[in-house]
Amino acid sequence: MLLGAAPAYADDGAEEPDAADDAGDAPDERERDAPDDAEPALSEREEPASAAPEAPAASEAPAAAEEPAAPAEPAPARAVRPQPEAELRYTSLSAARVNPLGLVSFLDLSARLRLYVHDSDILTQNFVGFGMTGGASPAWGRVGPLVEIQPLTILRLYASYELFGYFNTFNLFASFPSASADHSDTTIRDRGGADPPLASYPTLGGQFTAGANVQMRLGPVAARNHLRFSYASFDIQRGDRVFYDQLTDLLQPNDGWFVVNDLDVLLLADFAPEAGTLAIGARWTYAHSFYEARHFAPGEDTSLAPDHDIHRLGLLAAYTFEDNQGARFDRPTILLIAQWHLLHRFRTGADVHVAAPYLAVAFQFTGDLLSER
Repeated sequence: MLLGAAPAYADDGAEEPDAADDAGDAPDERERDAPDDAEPALSEREEPASAAPEAPAASEAPAAAEEPAAPAEPAPARAVRPQPEAELRYTSLSAARVNPLGLVSFLDLSARLRLYVHDSDILTQNFVGFGMTGGASPAWGRVGPLVEIQPLTILRLYASYELFGYFNTFNLFASFPSASADHSDTTIRDRGGADPPLASYPTLGGQFTAGANVQMRLGPVAARNHLRFSYASFDIQRGDRVFYDQLTDLLQPNDGWFVVNDLDVLLLADFAPEAGTLAIGARWTYAHSFYEARHFAPGEDTSLAPDHDIHRLGLLAAYTFEDNQGARFDRPTILLIAQWHLLHRFRTGADVHVAAPYLAVAFQFTGDLLSER
């Protein structure tokens, strides 16, 4: 994907995984609904005005003044907020990047129901959710259903199926006859003025994705791994067998599988509640397409096919401005990513200089539309 995934602290984070509403404490029913006769009326306690008060007995000592009770210590804050019984959770992410070039916005919306109640931090955030996911860029749009389940605070599983539409802008959709084809930035750019046999074209398709987020935090150190497998199928012209996907930067097999994985290791600095949280660390990204013999030209020796795997490693920094504890607008976060390609067919010198970084900037926020705040 453009950013792969938001880091652990931004959404479903290792710092506070998947921000949820705090359970509100109801007013004390015994105090609010006390009956009228719970305490005698003042007139019943007073002596008649004409009656003289009795003098205290000599043997009676005045009652000792009671010492004020020590104020109760506040309950310690929980590391993980409890999952609400029901929430309508949305997450918005907008980003821009270079090498490869991209501009994209994503939106997820999911109705989540709590599975069970538990006090343990590792179990307290659990749910099953059903909703929609989608995204848009100047070159394509996508939308489809989303199903997710989080049995533990540290583990979220999800699946989605999205319908894609390419607009024939920015030389996309770009398809090729073989998994060995040149799909460099230069080649795709030059196809913009090509004759119809090589030109890009609009098309429709679909993509199924199954993914898993695993996240944890130990003191100031947090780690998260986001793994997703996808199967894509598009209406490809000219008998082509593969296509270039701008999000993953892969030459993907049509009617085939690919995998992307992001691993983040972060150092978190929690400031005062109004000052937010800073996270700085490293991100490693891996991407791979699973080609079959049918994705190569007839008679082509697949053993000589070039390696299309991608390895990127670099820095990730994010600042969460505030944590509104599960409000309708929650955890606004700005992210910066700078990675360098360790392995790439074209971005390690063949078409783009190896020193040129992958750079991305993004803004993300989330919230619960059922929240009263």
